[in-house]
Amino acid sequence: MLTAEREADSVFNAGLRGKILAMKGKRNFTVVIERDEDNFYVATVPGLPGCHTQAKNLDTLMKRVREAVELCLESENGAGRPLELVGVQQISV
Repeated sequence: MLTAEREADSVFNAGLRGKILAMKGKRNFTVVIERDEDNFYVATVPGLPGCHTQAKNLDTLMKRVREAVELCLESENGAGRPLELVGVQQISV
């Protein structure tokens, strides 16, 4: 029974986290997606330093990047605003 209670608490806390984020309002983030040498898609959120994830397909990648952003925002604890992406450029060397 203790395990069922923990599972119920976990579900409740996950729902609560989602409601708290919804109450704060939606925020938009730019996601940079690349493909590595092993054909994995790698997503980086430049506006949240250290926020990145990877997956074998784009559907899974987008689910994971949403989770990663939520976790980064949760650990942010209101400490400053995310960085603003100014642009991406290519150079030849």
